[in-house]
Amino acid sequence: MKQRLEINGHSIYIQTHGPDSGNALLFLHHGLGAVRSWKEQIPVFARSGYRVVAYDRWGHGKSAPRERWSMPYFKEDLADLQVILDTLEIPEAVLIGHSDGGKIAMYYTISNPDRVNSLVIVSAHIYIEKKMDSGINSVKHDFEHDHRFQTKMRRVHGDKSEALFAW
Repeated sequence: MKQRLEINGHSIYIQTHGPDSGNALLFLHHGLGAVRSWKEQIPVFARSGYRVVAYDRWGHGKSAPRERWSMPYFKEDLADLQVILDTLEIPEAVLIGHSDGGKIAMYYTISNPDRVNSLVIVSAHIYIEKKMDSGINSVKHDFEHDHRFQTKMRRVHGDKSEALFAW
């Protein structure tokens, strides 16, 4: 099912798949991603009987635009995750997070260990080092100068694409 939830003053695009009675898996996408980042994994887990939840974090994909980011601690994203679990009446879930999504999953688990069954974390960075600046700035440069990259980002995020690079 595809739907929008009004959460903490903004609209979040969310997808749920599989049986409501299945063990809940919640996918958290990376910093430039969206639900479609999990397009290969979602149907496999849903067919296996899991209740799969994936959403475009605020400022990404089909969710509402966002003026500012709460990095590195993702305070607003954590609040959104809490409301999503409560609204969907999911008492406990497996959190699967990639990069920023992994960081959000870890932060959430630290504060809510009773709500998390287990974690699957892929390429999460738990701190930012100065030596990472050049790589991050390189991605921003590519977006600003590579038409193909811009087109791909706009296909996923629409008018919000530029805001993803406003640090």
